[in-house]
Amino acid sequence: MPRPNDLLDVLLTGPHRTGRVTHIESIPARAAKSGAWPLWVDPVVRDRFMTAGIVSPWAHQAQAASLAWSGRHVVIATGTASGKSLAYHLPALTAARPGRRLGGTTLYLSPTKALAADQLRSLDELGVPGVMATTYDGDTPVELRDVARAHATYLLTNPDMLHHAMLPAHHRWAGFLRSLRFVVVDECHTYRGVFGSHVAHVLRRLRRVCAIYGSTPTFVLASATTADPGHSAERLIGMLPIEVVTEDGSPSGAKTFLLWEPPLIGDNGLMVAAASAGHAAGSAENSPGPDGDASEPDGSPTGDGGDSAPGDGDGSAPGNRGGSAPGNRGGSAPGVQVGSAPGVQVGSAPGDGDGSAPGNRGGSASGVDGGPTGAEVGSAPGDGGGGAPGD
Repeated sequence: MPRPNDLLDVLLTGPHRTGRVTHIESIPARAAKSGAWPLWVDPVVRDRFMTAGIVSPWAHQAQAASLAWSGRHVVIATGTASGKSLAYHLPALTAARPGRRLGGTTLYLSPTKALAADQLRSLDELGVPGVMATTYDGDTPVELRDVARAHATYLLTNPDMLHHAMLPAHHRWAGFLRSLRFVVVDECHTYRGVFGSHVAHVLRRLRRVCAIYGSTPTFVLASATTADPGHSAERLIGMLPIEVVTEDGSPSGAKTFLLWEPPLIGDNGLMVAAASAGHAAGSAENSPGPDGDASEPDGSPTGDGGDSAPGDGDGSAPGNRGGSAPGNRGGSAPGVQVGSAPGVQVGSAPGDGDGSAPGNRGGSASGVDGGPTGAEVGSAPGDGGGGAPGD
């Protein structure tokens, strides 16, 4: 396999590559920075992680986990695949081990059901005794929802279910909310704009409902792609202060980024070639068929119902013929027909050469006629052979 420097040389050399690279950015490798297991971590939880191959946490994982365990709101913003989930799994699973009354529950919020399902799969693989983890979303069966309300210590859901199902019926979740100790907001960078303002109000409502039951949960937020994690987290949950963990302790290899500027397309480039291909296709459509029929010079279909669509004479694409019955192929398709005019014709009827619809030969077709640049909607269907029955 070529080395990175060899690949860089290949990209920078060659007669057609001169001046294409406008900037090169190199990021050196980062060595791992490990931390020790916090003393407050439940021994069973620690052993489960060690059995899974995690000998010790990275420094940022231990730091964020200890901040959350001490009751301080924290946002962890380290790189992708840096193990951010371990930072909130350690306090959440340790709190869930003794059960609801002696320990505490955790509410995990993710923007998608797929992410929550992945987290549940990881928790099931750990198999920490005493932890009842389950998802609560639109796909959760009714019987499992009852089990979640009564026994769950680690609930994985999304802001929509929290807003529509949990908070309006908070009295049914009294046991869970009374013991709520941690609220995990994963991928918090997705909650921005109008959607983010909605989620911010839902989280404030969650805090007010928890206060009714005497709980003050600690918020743990995680993201890998936020520019200002502290400010974003503060605005999202509406609480101060928030501790920020951004120093990544996981190892990473060296990376090199190149900004590549492709060549400009000139008069003899691809666009001209594409236009020439379209003109050739249009000319092929106007060639005589097996029966010797051809379009009129102005592009309109012949009176015997030929297959040419209006506008084919100047190289435009033929109309959409999908849905035409075998005995009614002489006219326009009932779908969308695109001719030489920039407008869109929907449901146009085949005319007899003068552009009028069957049964309306003295004027325009029924519906709305917008002219060459407008749209024709609702024209009467024809049979492709000329006038309508009885006309």
